[in-house]
Amino acid sequence: VAIEDARQPVSGLIVHVGRVVEGRPRVGDAAEARVDRERRMGIARNHTATHLLHRELRRVLGEHVFQAGSLVAPDRLRFDFTHPDPLTPEQIEAINAGVYAAILADYPVRPEHKPYQEAVAEGAMALFGEKYGDVVRVIRIGGNGRPFSMELCGGTHLRRTGEIGFFRIVSESSVGAGLRRIEAVTGWGAYRFVEGRLSVLEKAATALDCSPDEVGQRAQELQAALQESKRTLARLRRTLLRQDFERMMGRVRQVRNVSSGRARRGGVGYGQPAPGDRLVPGSGALRRRRRGRGAQRSARPGGRRHPGPDRSRAARRPADPAGGGPDGRQGRRSSDDGQRRRW
Repeated sequence: VAIEDARQPVSGLIVHVGRVVEGRPRVGDAAEARVDRERRMGIARNHTATHLLHRELRRVLGEHVFQAGSLVAPDRLRFDFTHPDPLTPEQIEAINAGVYAAILADYPVRPEHKPYQEAVAEGAMALFGEKYGDVVRVIRIGGNGRPFSMELCGGTHLRRTGEIGFFRIVSESSVGAGLRRIEAVTGWGAYRFVEGRLSVLEKAATALDCSPDEVGQRAQELQAALQESKRTLARLRRTLLRQDFERMMGRVRQVRNVSSGRARRGGVGYGQPAPGDRLVPGSGALRRRRRGRGAQRSARPGGRRHPGPDRSRAARRPADPAGGGPDGRQGRRSSDDGQRRRW
């Protein structure tokens, strides 16, 4: 039976929940409990490191920091705490250094059982809202004098802090108003994390053709060169646009005191021209309607046709100065004197 969880439905009773992987166990069968040592050591490393992290958070950020939740897994740890602002890189580095200094100090980790009131009077930290019995278990980290850390805790721990090996914060984020979350790794988890980062650094150094120590400087140089290239390209585009415009303006001709011209768009900076795209600079009538002869006919349902607009000479006769049309009727003048603008 592989044990997957342990529960405590009532005080003093621990129930193991597992999954049958072999055989058919029956009620009353004798069983031998074996602990997965590697998994247990990973949990113990992260649990003891959680106590060190809690202590360093209060030292670096202030005494307002309290635990608001945690997860202790074989490969990582997660710690939620009260704090209003995101942590700065300098604060995170100070916390990393403080925890690692406690690991190198190789403090002893001792569990003690004592009355609750006595433990709190000695300075042991208790979780807010947690219910404790008359006798509690205290995890003391450090010497007999003033300990490095002292908390009420019933979980598994190491014998000495040096067994943690290595500690590293991998992320810091917000989980709510006034609550922050830190995720960290220890032991083999920290080893894999560091090896992964070093591998990425080596690949970046190879791609940039420099040593790992020069990756940062090389990246800044490439970024500056890229920005300068973008500015140069923008200047070239403006120059080409101006040259194209001047060339098109040179093709403009006068027709009845009206400047007109036609050119296709294209070249660098324009993109692909669409069919029929035209640029007609100038003023006045940019495009004159082509004069046609005869009547324009359009089809109607039933096969009938109707005559188009009258384009005869009489229809093109200048309007009467008094405002009448060719047939003597009062006409209207458009706001642009009959000229049509098309862009």
